[in-house]
Amino acid sequence: MASSSETPLAESSVLLAAQSLVEANLPERAAELFAEFAKQFPDSALRAEVELAAARVVQSILGMGAESPAAPKA
Repeated sequence: MASSSETPLAESSVLLAAQSLVEANLPERAAELFAEFAKQFPDSALRAEVELAAARVVQSILGMGAESPAAPKA
């Protein structure tokens, strides 16, 4: 990501991209993008939402969250 992209639109776009990766069942890549978001936009108003989503992705990767969005549904 370009470091000059410090607009709310860029922040939302990165968040949506990461969420799309979760929906596409690519949690490892989503986790990378959530981490990049935190580095790129440390003072973002979306930071809490990103941290929560990242935690859910980590839970799904570790197999700890049956309710996580990336977990397969029975």
